[in-house]
Amino acid sequence: MNESLQKFSGQYQTALQDYLADEGEESLHEAYELGRHAVAEGLGVLDIAKIHQQVSLALLMPAFASGKGKRQAHAVEGFLMEALSPFEAHHRGFREANALLRELNETLEHRAAELAATNRELSHEITRRKASEEMWKRYESIVNTSREFLTLVGSNYRYEAANDAYCQAHRKSREEILGSSVEDVWGGTAFWTIIKGHLDHCFSGEEVHYQAWFEVAAFGRRFFDVSYYPYQQKTTVTHAIVVTRDVTDRWRAERALRESEEQFRTLMHSAIDAIILADSDGRVIACNQAARTMFGRAREEIVGHPLGLLVPDEQRGARESEINRIRQDEPTRLIGKTVEMHGIRKNGNQFPIELSLASWQTESGRFYCGIIRDITERKRAEEALRKSEEHYRTLFNEAKAMQEKLRVLSSKILHAQEEERKRISRELHDEVGQALTAISVNLQLLKRKAAKADDGLDATVAETQSILEQTMHNVHRFSYELRPAMLDDLGLVIALRWYIKGFAKRTSIKVNFRADAGVEQLQNESKTVIYRVIQESLTNVYKYADAERAAVLIRWTGDGARLTVKDNGRGFQPDQLDLSSREKSGLGLMGMEERLRLVNGQFAVKSAPGKGTTIRALIPFQPESDKSRSIKPGS
Repeated sequence: MNESLQKFSGQYQTALQDYLADEGEESLHEAYELGRHAVAEGLGVLDIAKIHQQVSLALLMPAFASGKGKRQAHAVEGFLMEALSPFEAHHRGFREANALLRELNETLEHRAAELAATNRELSHEITRRKASEEMWKRYESIVNTSREFLTLVGSNYRYEAANDAYCQAHRKSREEILGSSVEDVWGGTAFWTIIKGHLDHCFSGEEVHYQAWFEVAAFGRRFFDVSYYPYQQKTTVTHAIVVTRDVTDRWRAERALRESEEQFRTLMHSAIDAIILADSDGRVIACNQAARTMFGRAREEIVGHPLGLLVPDEQRGARESEINRIRQDEPTRLIGKTVEMHGIRKNGNQFPIELSLASWQTESGRFYCGIIRDITERKRAEEALRKSEEHYRTLFNEAKAMQEKLRVLSSKILHAQEEERKRISRELHDEVGQALTAISVNLQLLKRKAAKADDGLDATVAETQSILEQTMHNVHRFSYELRPAMLDDLGLVIALRWYIKGFAKRTSIKVNFRADAGVEQLQNESKTVIYRVIQESLTNVYKYADAERAAVLIRWTGDGARLTVKDNGRGFQPDQLDLSSREKSGLGLMGMEERLRLVNGQFAVKSAPGKGTTIRALIPFQPESDKSRSIKPGS
């Protein structure tokens, strides 16, 4: 029987679906045939009604959801009536079954309507839940991207929520923090001495704000600004919303600012220079004691007044113009520079000042800081210095002129000395030499006569003749040293070679001499200077150097001569040679240098203890025509 009902139920559902699809007569006739088949199978009206109820519920639910339920419900009713019509001949309770069917249909419609309403409410609830989930995701994103520590603490002092920043600061996962106590996370000392008391106030319904130092794993010891907000359910505070901000950098910046302000105040009050602060309108907003003393005014006579009060009337317009240019960001000569101007005291006395002005821009406008120094004493010193410089400049020019006169006089003296040496040398050579030669001849004649007389007079004459020959030799040597005639007659190189040969013979000092023939192109005065410098240098080698060897080198460079005199003596420190030491050697180093200066030459000495001495000189070549043009009148 069950298999028959299941088979019939499937046939009935198929036929009803076809009828609902087209509502044609053929489909309706199929309902009648199904009724006849049910009667033949021995099925009752209640069986048909039960099958109809199950099938129609399954088919009508989508129709009611789409709004087509009423029309199809009528179609279903018609299909059922057609299927039950075969039972009318066999069952007397057909009408009662029909009434029951209508009641069932009405119940089905009512349930379908309720189901549709429920579906609509469910759809709205799904939409609300999606919106809530989206809002929660946004809230969670905001909370987790915040750099502040956001947590939710229950009344049992345990964490129920924490954002990413909080977890990262403590280097723990969210799972490790949630359910943990505040004491576990922050430590017992911080919890019992700082946190618990503030949390208790929050759980009593109060907002709590405080600042404290805490140790966190990720950053070490930091300064935090902490806020607790009570969260209530009905009338009971069940949680505390905790917002923790790391304000260490701000705290340090504020402390640095306070220290800077204190240093600035200390600097202003202790500075010996006047310091004045002004606003963008050029009005004084602060000044130190030095400013009040400098301008002879009390604080209330400066602060609040324009800067022009402190400068003379004739300069006030120019200063106000500069301030206006600064205010308009135009270039000005005041900012970042030090300028000199005049200030005016309360009694009207003007005095020179030095002003250094700086400016800076803030949200409240532009401000200025002026550092002012009274330079009255400096101006007096500068004036005295200026007069002193003028006086010393006059003395210097006079000394320079006198030095130039002395140099000219020295040149004339050296020239006269050389001329006098030349004259004396020639007189010694010509007159005295000739007289001594005549005496020597007469002595020779006298010696011959004395030899004939044989009275011993010839020995006396011979002794006298020997003394005369030594005298003649000394006279010739004196004559040569005063001015060697061969310097004028045979040239510089031959004269030096003869002199150096004699020097080496007299002193037993080995002297190496080399000279280029080109030096003979020099003027006579320059050659005389070279001869005297070499003569004086070798004299110093003999007197002071205690040397065994010396070298004299003269090289011609085309534009002049380079002289070098070098020895292997004991040397000295040229910079430690005092004036008395220089004067011991006659002309000495100063004399050599002065002679070279007369011919525009250069002079240098290089020496060190134990390393000998080297004298170098440079004598420029000056043609005769150039020399004649360079001689000044009266020289």
